[in-house]
Amino acid sequence: MINKIINAISQAIYQEFGENYGIYSESVAEEVRKPYFYIYNTTHSLEAKLGNRYINKNTFMIQYYPSLTNAKEEIGNVIGQLEEVLEFIMIDNNLVHGSSMKSNTVDDVLNFQIEYNVHMLKKVEESEQMKNFSLKE
Repeated sequence: MINKIINAISQAIYQEFGENYGIYSESVAEEVRKPYFYIYNTTHSLEAKLGNRYINKNTFMIQYYPSLTNAKEEIGNVIGQLEEVLEFIMIDNNLVHGSSMKSNTVDDVLNFQIEYNVHMLKKVEESEQMKNFSLKE
């Protein structure tokens, strides 16, 4: 599920910013051309609910490395765009809502955090034990 969410985030960012911005989910070499985005999962949990229902909770960090000129202005614009395009992403033909968006800037790098909580149903194998049950008195 983590990789599906990263792919959906990448697609949303690409559709908004285009091919002039790099988008990475693996380690980035220092000589990569700016501007670019770096996406990774920071926390993951699977919470059991009733029956075969689960909530897959994931927090992601999207770091934005701006071009060398007007970094602060550029970061300000990107924050608004990320809030807009990442509020809903498409995963397996389903809209998934992003929540708890937070951002900060450290050394002219934007750190944009967002949570995606996906409700899931796990397949349960049908038990053979109860199929031929009969009660004798």
